[in-house]
Amino acid sequence: MLERIESIKMILGDMGIKIIKALYLGPMDVKSINFLSGVPIECIYGRIPVLKSLNLIKEVGTTYTLEKEGEAFLRSIEVQERIK
Repeated sequence: MLERIESIKMILGDMGIKIIKALYLGPMDVKSINFLSGVPIECIYGRIPVLKSLNLIKEVGTTYTLEKEGEAFLRSIEVQERIK
């Protein structure tokens, strides 16, 4: 499990993780993600397909929300950060 978490962290990078953390607050559109995460809109559009393919987020109309997998990933990295 730890290897999978580390692999996902490397694939997403800091910007992808910031997007997931913003979505933890609830469903939102790209502009809201940009505002809350500080990630440029172009980068959000680039990360969304990756986040979706990893089953971390899903698209609902014009908004995005975390999947159960995304919530579990967030919990896992928060635990890792506390241990360090």
